Amino acid sequence: MTNENLLTRIATTVGSRQAENIASGALIYLLQKDPGVRRSFLASIEQLAEVTFAPSLVFRGQVALSGMGVSDISGIDEAAEVLIVEAKILAGLGPDQAKRYLRRLDGKGVLAVLAPESRLSVVFREACSQCETGADGLRADVNGTVLVGFSWEAALQSIQGSTLDPGIRAEIEQVAGLYRRLESDAFMPFSDDDLSARAARLWSSLDTIVTRVKSQAMTAYGTKGSVVFPPRYPLRGGERFYGVYCTISGFNTWFGRHTALWLELEETPYWLQINNLDQTQSDAIHDALTGERTAAESSFGPLRRAAATDIFVPLKPSIGVDADVVVQKLLTLILEVGDRLSAKGVEGPYLPAAGVAAAGGAEMITDPATAGEDCLGPDALGDTRRPALDAEPDI
Repeated sequence: MTNENLLTRIATTVGSRQAENIASGALIYLLQKDPGVRRSFLASIEQLAEVTFAPSLVFRGQVALSGMGVSDISGIDEAAEVLIVEAKILAGLGPDQAKRYLRRLDGKGVLAVLAPESRLSVVFREACSQCETGADGLRADVNGTVLVGFSWEAALQSIQGSTLDPGIRAEIEQVAGLYRRLESDAFMPFSDDDLSARAARLWSSLDTIVTRVKSQAMTAYGTKGSVVFPPRYPLRGGERFYGVYCTISGFNTWFGRHTALWLELEETPYWLQINNLDQTQSDAIHDALTGERTAAESSFGPLRRAAATDIFVPLKPSIGVDADVVVQKLLTLILEVGDRLSAKGVEGPYLPAAGVAAAGGAEMITDPATAGEDCLGPDALGDTRRPALDAEPDI
């Protein structure tokens, strides 16, 4: 399942700060709307804090108190604030933010820090530091108020099983999708391994492999048409992607490292993006690449679509082998895509010029200028960070 949905699309157009507010606001909406969601969410906090909340507790969002901040989520019981949930995804705590909330609770209730699992210990330690207290795991007692930390993942898991109402379950998945989308951009605290020379070499190697695939394709196949990456199309990119564009069976295609898809789908850094398609072309390519395949027979993973205009093909490299073998494996997978399209007679508008021999189905345009400037790989999408993928991957 992917993270793209209506809520995610709207939230990610307004900037990360407001997107986090939308995520916490959506969670408040669910807590206010469904009793089962409310009970499950509170039960998670009660277990961590070792307290019991009254059944009459109600939730409010963005509650402001002069000089004491604006809470993301507040639990109110008989006009008294007994629970504050500070929801973080990308951001950290503001100066003395936890200390101000502690003053609001005035020696009672629970202050809960909600953060991604990957950042929870760091954010919770900062909250403890602001409150000038130590902690036993993710729990601390501060002058009668209980400070706890719990993860978005745990919170969402608890409420996802809290209702059988299909409408509420769909809305929970909308919030979960937005969270996953935002969390994939969150800073992950460094470990010693992350800062090692090996990590630096690994990151450099990712792009070196892309360069070598292009070089080997041009050297080994020349102008025969099996794989020809036009020399006038340079390798380019940065943090989000690095690659080169070409054509396969006459279709505009980009090959390279696509970090956004790697983060979101956790399959592989290397992808083909067949772009600028109409619905008929998209369906034909999809059928040619997925038809009559079992899981055991599949050379590459499930395809993804961006609306009807783009198809993404994951290319998984070989593991535990030398670079030459990795390059050859990726090149073989690219050729297989072309061969499958050719075998089904699926051809795009950018086939080789007349008289150019084609050895196999993967064919590259002779003159890249004929493809125009719309063949830009990830740049061809409206959002270069997150392609608009279907709700479910194609198998």
